[in-house]
Amino acid sequence: MTRLVSVIMPVYNQEKFLHEAIESVLNQTYNQFEFLILDDGSTDSSPSIIKNFSKKDNRIKDFYSSNQGRADSTNILIKRAAGIFCALLDADDIMLPNRLETQLNYHLNNIDIDASSVHCYYIDEKGKQIGIQHYPYLNDLSAYNLVKQNRTIIHCAITGLMIKRAAYLTTGGLDKRFWPCDDFEFINKLIDFNLKILILNVILMKYRFHHNSATSKKQWHMFDKMEFVGHNLNLRRNFEPEIDFEDFIKARNKDTDFIQRLKISMHRLSMIFHRRAGFNLYKKHLLKFSFQIAVASLLDVRYVYASLKNRKLFFKK
Repeated sequence: MTRLVSVIMPVYNQEKFLHEAIESVLNQTYNQFEFLILDDGSTDSSPSIIKNFSKKDNRIKDFYSSNQGRADSTNILIKRAAGIFCALLDADDIMLPNRLETQLNYHLNNIDIDASSVHCYYIDEKGKQIGIQHYPYLNDLSAYNLVKQNRTIIHCAITGLMIKRAAYLTTGGLDKRFWPCDDFEFINKLIDFNLKILILNVILMKYRFHHNSATSKKQWHMFDKMEFVGHNLNLRRNFEPEIDFEDFIKARNKDTDFIQRLKISMHRLSMIFHRRAGFNLYKKHLLKFSFQIAVASLLDVRYVYASLKNRKLFFKK
């Protein structure tokens, strides 16, 4: 039987959050899906947790392999999927109960759209809400066309992505060269392949922010990798050969003087302090918030102003 939706979840050492992630899928209001889980060589109890769930629910198809990374694991699962649409999920995040139903209905009513993402609540390790992750791009087709025309590099939540399986395979999928920003590269690659992606103006996910997540560990390396992705996207769009990460770092360090490096560092620190300020505002830690937003503004007031403006526009909608 052809299924409409395959839920795709690679897992690596997520025993602490895995129960919640799996249960959030099994408790969806739309329940006619298959749920593909690949344990990517976990060294904790993740494999046994997956096996126990698989025994209880025949919608789960479980797979196990040696460690190969999120990109390859996701690509393998989507190749094995039977669904017309694939809904991606990180193993430490949570779907809101109506996520699949809402996105599927949208795609069935907008058959020319190849992929959609959504906004997310930020939650901490204990599942407490600490903020909202929202994106100012791609809210309709005119915004998509403008992004494409201007070659704007955009972000969205891949853990909230629903995509036509055929569209995903057309692009070659996630590219492990860009880990941990392979999702960032993939979203922009969709646009380069003339695939239509929109971000629905609704919160359908809980995105977990914790000390072991890729976005919180080695933040400076994350920034370097994001710049690396952006550089290669621009090379690709200008029909120039891409370069590897080591060559990118060497070239950037050679071509960037002290003042430019200082400005880059100040911008990155501003982003870090601004995010922490947002979390502390949500937690009502007003002294910490005041200090961190002040530091963020001193480091890069334009970034802080733009971010607050986008947030204001989001909450007006």
